[in-house]
Amino acid sequence: MLFARQDSVEAAWRVVDPVLGDAVPVHGYQRGTWGPKEGDSLLPHGDDWHDPVA
Repeated sequence: MLFARQDSVEAAWRVVDPVLGDAVPVHGYQRGTWGPKEGDSLLPHGDDWHDPVA
């Protein structure tokens, strides 16, 4: 009961390994800004981020 079985460990790694291998680059940005310009590529063409404070 204190140890995981081999088959359950291998099943867990089949789920986790693709996620760990799919690393994305980290983009730095200045504090207080909206983030890196690379974040704009997440939006559909022509859209802008919405400022909830404005």
